[in-house]
Amino acid sequence: MVIKMYICLDCRKIFDEPEIEYGEQLEYFGVPCREETLVCPNCKGVIKETLKCDYCGEYIEGDYIKLPDGQIVCDECYTVKNILD
Repeated sequence: MVIKMYICLDCRKIFDEPEIEYGEQLEYFGVPCREETLVCPNCKGVIKETLKCDYCGEYIEGDYIKLPDGQIVCDECYTVKNILD
């Protein structure tokens, strides 16, 4: 079973359960409703689902690469090189 993990784009906290923030009361076709937004439980910031690095096992906080065999590798586990360097 894969557990979804999230990262806050504001405070960089990683967590598994976002908080639900409810918007203002709206009405669609006569039915009352509220818009729900998933936010960071720490700072109420914008969140994004994150992935786990297949090399080190840490959750990815920035850049990553996906190898042809499907493995996900965080920016701490690879170094970008150029043949001219």
